[in-house]
Amino acid sequence: YKPHRSLSSLKMLGNTFDREREELLLSNQRELIDLETSITDMSLQNDAKAMKEKELEALKKQHKSSILDLVGKYHEQRKCLEQRKDEVDSRHNQRELPLSASCATICDVATQLIKLCLAMNLYEGGRLAAEAVSVYLQQRASRQEQRLRRELIYQERQKNYGKSVLQLNKENYDDIINDLSDSENEDSGIILSDDDDFDSANGMKIMAMMKKGVLPPNLQLLYGLCLISEGNRDFLAMKMIKSIREIEDAEEVDGKLSAFHVSSNDTSLHLFRQAMVDPIKKMDAFALTSDVINKISKDEEWADRLLPLFQEYMEDLDADNVLDILKENPASLSIYMSMRRNSYLKIMFCNFRLNLAKARKIASNASEEKFYQNAYDRCQSVIEGVLRFQDAIWRTKADGNPIDDSVEMLNILSSAFTTSMYCVHNVSLDSKQRMLPYLLTKIKACVSIMCRIDLSRSGRSFAQPTSMITESWINFPVSSDWQSEESHSLISRCAYNFGVSCNVSSFSGWERDEFTLKLLKKNRKDTFFGVNIEGERVVSCLDQEGEASLSDQWQMIYRLVPTLCNLHFDQAVIDVKRAQWCQDALELRKSTFKDAKIACYGEDSALNLMLTFAHISLLLTEIEKYEIDTYDLLKNSLSVVLPLSQMCLDQSLWDSELGMKGTEDESPDWMVFHEPSTKSSSVSKSKRNSQSGPSQSNIKGNQRRPRELRRKTPISKLIKVPTDVLHSEWNGRENFDESEDDEFIDHHLNKWNDNVSGPAKLAMKKLDYSIQKLRQCSTINALRKTSLQVALALLDVSSKKECRNPFICLSQASIFASQGQKGGNSDEDLKKALPRQEDCSAEEARHVLGRADCLRALHFTNEAMFLCSYVAKVCCLHRDKTELGHPWTPQWRVVGIMTYTISVGIDSVIDSLMEGE
Repeated sequence: YKPHRSLSSLKMLGNTFDREREELLLSNQRELIDLETSITDMSLQNDAKAMKEKELEALKKQHKSSILDLVGKYHEQRKCLEQRKDEVDSRHNQRELPLSASCATICDVATQLIKLCLAMNLYEGGRLAAEAVSVYLQQRASRQEQRLRRELIYQERQKNYGKSVLQLNKENYDDIINDLSDSENEDSGIILSDDDDFDSANGMKIMAMMKKGVLPPNLQLLYGLCLISEGNRDFLAMKMIKSIREIEDAEEVDGKLSAFHVSSNDTSLHLFRQAMVDPIKKMDAFALTSDVINKISKDEEWADRLLPLFQEYMEDLDADNVLDILKENPASLSIYMSMRRNSYLKIMFCNFRLNLAKARKIASNASEEKFYQNAYDRCQSVIEGVLRFQDAIWRTKADGNPIDDSVEMLNILSSAFTTSMYCVHNVSLDSKQRMLPYLLTKIKACVSIMCRIDLSRSGRSFAQPTSMITESWINFPVSSDWQSEESHSLISRCAYNFGVSCNVSSFSGWERDEFTLKLLKKNRKDTFFGVNIEGERVVSCLDQEGEASLSDQWQMIYRLVPTLCNLHFDQAVIDVKRAQWCQDALELRKSTFKDAKIACYGEDSALNLMLTFAHISLLLTEIEKYEIDTYDLLKNSLSVVLPLSQMCLDQSLWDSELGMKGTEDESPDWMVFHEPSTKSSSVSKSKRNSQSGPSQSNIKGNQRRPRELRRKTPISKLIKVPTDVLHSEWNGRENFDESEDDEFIDHHLNKWNDNVSGPAKLAMKKLDYSIQKLRQCSTINALRKTSLQVALALLDVSSKKECRNPFICLSQASIFASQGQKGGNSDEDLKKALPRQEDCSAEEARHVLGRADCLRALHFTNEAMFLCSYVAKVCCLHRDKTELGHPWTPQWRVVGIMTYTISVGIDSVIDSLMEGE
């Protein structure tokens, strides 16, 4: 046994302390004896004796202090040695995991782990994982050096012993083996798969990098993204991000996933492997960087550093004509090419956002016109880039709302035009005359997309004088006769809808019709109704930027139409915001959305584009040298300014009926979309004909809603049909004939006799066994699992011809299924193959609906809707009079009733889930 070095050090320290303490005590004792002897032997006077006694007391204090110093010194040294011993023991008892995997395996595992950390916003965990890999690489390099050193020693000793065979005896052989196997690390005896790879010339270069802890390029990128997200060590983060240039680009292999279509069962697996397991390619690296930068909202901070990387990559893609894939229809692309298209869109959008951030920074710090010109040029490059792919990016859903990529397109265009206008206001008149026509052309294209009209030729055929408006306008409301073209009416309606949707969370500004209460859709958890519909028109407010833009445009209108009376726009807005309904709306917003956007489909960006369109038109109307187009420009701006101003000021500004439909609906169902504040009364609607007194439908926030104002659920429209009625319709009779023999009746009643089929007996035995297990359950989890087994057994019984009333079995099956575990893989046992629609019988359709009802009870609403739609198509086939081979029988009528009932139940479940009930 060899004692630990720390233990021997502690023992030596203790021996030294004991020796020094004995010597100090002996020295102190001698000094005390000498002083006391001098006091007792000498005949001293009282004063001299007092002095000697004081010296004795001082000497005792000095001795005590020296002993304390010695003890303190010993304790400090012992504490250091014990701390060192604890650290050694900790390393000995809690050893790090052995180096039991190759570098490639470690890097692959770390890559997947850091990707998950980035997706879950665990940036510190991702950083620690990358740093752990760096330490691992250093340890592998040290291990490899030790291995090479031991091999050299072995070879040298073998060469020496090889000169004489007799010298290579057993002792020498054991020494050589011990030299090869002994090491400070226990991991040295492990042979890894990549040990021999470091012996080559390229391996030596890699080893030199591993000694410094240099990570592979893909891990450097992930490490840099974690550092960026954490918000520290920016210099190191940028050094890591630059490794993106060293990542290999993806090969053009269209056939990799082209064989897998949407219906393929392996698609999800391949998509997961592509995102998490497969090596990171350059396209994936840039797409991942785009996602992270967009999620953490650090475009302004990192624009200068990341923009050159993105621009360089986009130029390479454009040179190789790779971006042409963005112009193709996504529905016609394979899964693999669709994934590439989405990645390119992310990269392109991030490049645009970084370029705009750079432009804003240049414009905000500009001191000369050339800097504004630089920022303007950057914005125009972004606008041209977006409009280049507008047909491919701009797509809408079935309900008319834009998809997420289209919303991002609107956000980018809105920011680009806002920055461009900031630059225009700070340049000379000549530069304005050059910039504004170009901006007008581009923003007309944007408005054409949003309003579904064509403005490219508007105002070019006939040039009419602006005086047709300016000479006739004096007081408000002004005439709307100038808005004769349908395009300008559509612009007004779109601008009005965009303004309302920014204050009503349940209304989409992309509706084709003007805002009414019937168009409200409760598609979000929090609701906000920030408009007033008590008067003749809908009244609402815009954000500060929108109100400032309208105020500036009214000043320009006054210069163009000097005879028009002044609205005092700013003061009128303040008066509207002092109203009680507006104060209540502000309080309601603080408890719901706070600073979050109310518009969820990019309506706020679309509204900003409409205001910019009107602003550019007014600027060109003022500076245009000739009268061509000025009349149309003025109509463009007024089509936006008048409806929005009327909505903000609650004043009649023109004789258009736009904004009045929202106050005509007398139905109280709109209260479903408005949750009143707890401090004040809710916004309510009063009848237009009542001239006195407050509104009759005001509801206090702390009162219960009346029955007629409560939320109506889909189940309220259900027409209830008892199971005995379904059974009677299915059989075509209510009772059995007395003439039927007992054997037939027993067979139909599912009595246990020899005539009952084997499958029916087995189904009943399974049901009996499941119910017995249900009675024995003692935990909630067991109860859930067994309830689902009972539901499956009831479905099996209902499918047998001996079942007297299958509708009761189906109803009970859905009840038991509702007690099962919701979601997860609870639907696995309910997945069965469907017959062809032409071959589907009424019994099979009934069984399919039973599975759909169980799926509904387990909250698998998509699967339940799919089965219901399948049965509905079969019912349509049987209802077709031209299909003589598929008659519409009473049994199929029952199937149709069941389809309706279950579909209403599915809608009710979806509604409950949306409400969080």
